[in-house]
Amino acid sequence: MLKRLFALSDQGSKDLNKGIAATTLSNICLIIPSSLLIMVIWELLNVISGESSGISEYIPVFCIMTVVLFIIVFCTQWLQYNKTYTVAYEESANRRIVLAEKLRRLPLSFFGQKNLSDLTTTIMGDCTALERVFSNALPQLFGTIFMFIITAIGLLVMDWRLGLCIVIPVPVAALVVFAARKAQAKAESANMDAKRAAYDGVQEYLDTIQELKSCSREEEYLAELEKKLDSHFFRAGRSALVNLKKISRVTKKEIYLQDGSIIPLPRGAYEKVNRAIINMD
Repeated sequence: MLKRLFALSDQGSKDLNKGIAATTLSNICLIIPSSLLIMVIWELLNVISGESSGISEYIPVFCIMTVVLFIIVFCTQWLQYNKTYTVAYEESANRRIVLAEKLRRLPLSFFGQKNLSDLTTTIMGDCTALERVFSNALPQLFGTIFMFIITAIGLLVMDWRLGLCIVIPVPVAALVVFAARKAQAKAESANMDAKRAAYDGVQEYLDTIQELKSCSREEEYLAELEKKLDSHFFRAGRSALVNLKKISRVTKKEIYLQDGSIIPLPRGAYEKVNRAIINMD
C-alpha cells in the first residue's frame, strides 16, 4: 500500500521497511539510558534510607554500562540515518530521473496543453515533499507506534497502573489529531495554490521578459509578482527580486548572493533589506 501511495520503486519499498525497523530500534535504544539513570537514583535512595552501605562497588559497573550504551546509541543512530535519509535521497533522485525521462518522451503537444507551473510543482515541490515524508515522517511514525506498543506491553506486565497511564491518553490524542486533519488539509491546499501561483508568475515572467522590457512594463509586472511570492523575496530596485535565503552579505550599495552574483541596491533600501532578512519566516 505504501509503495503505491508514495510511488516507490521496489528497492524504495524495501528500504522504507528497513528504515522503519531501524527507527524503531533507535527509539528503543534511546530509552535504555533512562533506565540506567533510574538504577543509579534507586541505589542512591537505598543509601539514603540505610538499606545499602554505598554504591562505590557499583561505580565501575555503571561506567562500563554507560560506555556500552553510548556505543549502542551511536550505532543505532548511524544505522537509522543511513536507512532513512540516505536511501530517501537516492529514491528521490531516481524518482526525478524517471519523471524527467517520462517528460522527455512526451510529444510537444503535451506541453502546449498542460500548465508548465503544474509540471514544475510536481517535479520540484511534490518530489521534495515525498522525500521529506519518506526520510522522516513515515519511519518516525511507524517507529513511534511500534515503540509505544512495546513500551505499553512492558509497563502492563510490570504494573497495570503504569500501563494504563500510557495507554489512556492515546484515544484523546487520536481525537485531537483527527480533528486537526481538516484544518491541516485546508492549509496545505491554500499553500499549494500559492506555490502554483508563484511558479506560474515566474514562468510567465521568463516567457515574456522581452515583451515586458519593450513595453516598459517590467516594473509593473514585478510588483504584481512580488505579491504572489512569500516573505523570502525582496524587491531590490525596479527589475530585481532577490531570494533572501541566497544572500551572503549586504552593503550600503550592493547585495552579494551566495553564487557570487552582485545586485545593485537602490538608495535607501539598505535598512529595508536588513529588516526583511530579520523578519523572514
